[in-house]
Amino acid sequence: MKRLKKYLLRAALIIAGFYTATLGALYFAQETLLFHPQVLAADYAFHFPAPYREIRLPVAGAELHGLHFRHENPQGAIVFFHGNAGSLAHWGKIGARFAALGYDCYLFDYRGYGKSSGSLRSETQMLADVEAMMAYIRRDSGDKPLTLIGYSLGSGMAAYAAAHHPVERLILVSPFYTLRGLIQEKYPIVPALLIKYPLPSAEYLTQSAKTPLLLIHGRRDTLIPLAHSHRLREEFPDRTTLHELDAEHGDIWNDPAIWKVIGETLRQ
Repeated sequence: MKRLKKYLLRAALIIAGFYTATLGALYFAQETLLFHPQVLAADYAFHFPAPYREIRLPVAGAELHGLHFRHENPQGAIVFFHGNAGSLAHWGKIGARFAALGYDCYLFDYRGYGKSSGSLRSETQMLADVEAMMAYIRRDSGDKPLTLIGYSLGSGMAAYAAAHHPVERLILVSPFYTLRGLIQEKYPIVPALLIKYPLPSAEYLTQSAKTPLLLIHGRRDTLIPLAHSHRLREEFPDRTTLHELDAEHGDIWNDPAIWKVIGETLRQ
């Protein structure tokens, strides 16, 4: 019996040690697991079907690279926060389409993405970069009304920006209720305290109570399930419109319906 108890205790210690080591590895490797940047050479040449200029924005310990798509007679300015993969080589095409709707459009690569230097290390750092982006855009755009559009990972950043800056409207595409909650749905063994990027979108939206909110989500989205948008709509019913599209997570921008919905919203 004593031998069995020793064996069980040893097994429990081994399992606990393995679990602790696994959680430690997950904590320190979070950025590798969450973010999937495409790195671009400093002299990479973009090719877009709309006039643009490149932006170099100094931030603490890094420099963010952005694009500004101009419209001859803009009705306002759009700020687009892109998803967690790729770079402006891809996302710039979305910015060009927003400009075609009659708006100036600003978008930035996050640290370590595209031509932006540095690397993401914490949510505090990420949101400080969002503040720097918004301060630059407000100076550059003057008094133009701002529309914030965030997709996937960028939906949390857009929600944060709307909570701290006056904007005309907020559009979230494939958003999460909280990033922490989404991660725990995917990896239930990970304790909440170990998640360095909680991005509580619902909490941010509480702080922007007067801003009209448009949610767009694909019914076949398995990465961020449609239920996240349903929760957000239920929490903010008086100012929220939800459009469900027959799309998956990665192909939602290829659906003509999304451009129709966004275009109609911008014209209101």
